[in-house]
Amino acid sequence: MDVNTSWKRNLYTMCAAQFVANLGFSFVFPFLPLYIEELGITDTSRAAIWSGIIGAGTAVFMALMAPVWGMLADRYGRKMMVTRALFGDAVIIAAMGMIGSVEHLLVLRIVMGCFGGFAAAAMALISAGSPREKLGYSLGLMQMALYSGSAIGPLVGGVIADQIGFRPAFYLTGGVCFAVGLLVQFLVKEQFKAPEKTVAKASFFSGLRRQMRQKQLLTMAGVLLLIQFSTMVVSPILALFVQSLGVAAGETATMSGLIIAVGAFVSAIASAKIGQVSDRYGYRRILVVCTAGAGVSYLLQTFVGSAVQLLALRALLGFFLGGLLPVANALIGRITPEKERATAYGVTTSASFVGNAVGPVSGGLIAAVVSLRAVFAVTALTMLAASAVVAALVGDPGQMSEIMTSGSEMADIPEGTASGPSA
Repeated sequence: MDVNTSWKRNLYTMCAAQFVANLGFSFVFPFLPLYIEELGITDTSRAAIWSGIIGAGTAVFMALMAPVWGMLADRYGRKMMVTRALFGDAVIIAAMGMIGSVEHLLVLRIVMGCFGGFAAAAMALISAGSPREKLGYSLGLMQMALYSGSAIGPLVGGVIADQIGFRPAFYLTGGVCFAVGLLVQFLVKEQFKAPEKTVAKASFFSGLRRQMRQKQLLTMAGVLLLIQFSTMVVSPILALFVQSLGVAAGETATMSGLIIAVGAFVSAIASAKIGQVSDRYGYRRILVVCTAGAGVSYLLQTFVGSAVQLLALRALLGFFLGGLLPVANALIGRITPEKERATAYGVTTSASFVGNAVGPVSGGLIAAVVSLRAVFAVTALTMLAASAVVAALVGDPGQMSEIMTSGSEMADIPEGTASGPSA
């Protein structure tokens, strides 16, 4: 199979895997608090607290382990790390249907966080195999698959849980993850050359240290933290805000779900198109526009007077959010040596998980201390700050080819030998 065909097959297979995997992962979101109640936490307030602890615990350990799995992907292969994560999640999620206490659920969710690494390896696999001029397009399709699976998954999971029960839903999710792992194992072909043993031994942590000294990468990690923080900070108060706009109590959940679904649908459509446009007009420029546009969209939501207005503005927000992650990840791919790209994505994924963990807690605190509308104002300022950071501190990857080439060469040299014989 020629190169032109293989990279497309890998891309389409990984998009299918991304869609199905995220659809499976998001199966459990609608009924997790209800499952906690079934495990013996019958008080609603205690169930909500346990739900928050479990969610935060997963995100924290994913943040801690993402760079490690990224380094292992650069050393042993990205495809191997993708299948390892999928097969591991299949076993862990299925085990969640067999437990007898909420403490067991917390332990399994923490283990799931430790054994993650799917996102960083998948992005590195696709970015390394795609032509440079198609990087934004490829990562845009991957993001579209992620948004689509995440949008449909909660609806499907809720229906399945209502029809067959909570525990069978976990078994089904585990089966889905296992099937996706097989899909990747047999259809994805990776052209990966493992580093020599002496180089790999010397550079296992040196690659991470090199990436942590790259100002461009650290800046992008900070930007992704701000983006994920802004995306998640509204999540715990959105339904309450919809209710405050005069929606009847019996219709609040439906309207909130519709608002979320419309935003996710627009993001899915926009991610592929904006990713393709960024290949032509430049990743940095498009990222500045998308973060600024998201900031303005959030600011306008502060002043809405009806749920219909909120729905329209969330659709507009979805357009800009759809372009953020594929363009940001394409930019990271262009400023990072290919041999250390999974490590770089591990660092930025870790920052994203920090934003995922801190965002909901911050949103609840802001709403409690100030007001519901203040959450949108703070989020707007955060996004506008991210846009300013990109404009001021992130360089044009087109002007960094010399740095990338130099970095790629350095990645082949064991640390301590680059400057000549040691004393």
